[in-house]
Amino acid sequence: MKAGSGRARARYATQSNRIEIGTSANLAHTFGTLGCAVGPRTGPDARTHEQREWWCMRRYIFTLAEVDRLEFPISIEKGERPDFRCEFGSRALGIEVAEATHWSDQREMTEFDLYDREHVLKRARRALRDAGPKGIS
Repeated sequence: MKAGSGRARARYATQSNRIEIGTSANLAHTFGTLGCAVGPRTGPDARTHEQREWWCMRRYIFTLAEVDRLEFPISIEKGERPDFRCEFGSRALGIEVAEATHWSDQREMTEFDLYDREHVLKRARRALRDAGPKGIS
């Protein structure tokens, strides 16, 4: 693989679960579409656990880059425990991705995907109305 070929590296990363980024200038190009989007929660094209983890990692890395908090070169390797093994310059770091939501929120988000939005919004309005002036606690 040629040095500086971000597209080839991104393609390679999805096959080997490793991505290497030399400088901030080629961050977006090297990541390519990796972690850009995840599929729906349900159905035949439902997102995978790995897609969710790459989506989270991409947001983390790009957020750090925006505030100039990354040390290059960067190496990110997808594993299982931890989810990612990273090197930022000379620093090694393991990153574990965890969802921090309540089970009822997860259920409602899944319902939102399964049913039409108007149905879910009507149900939410009914729950608020039924809760009375105090609202839902």
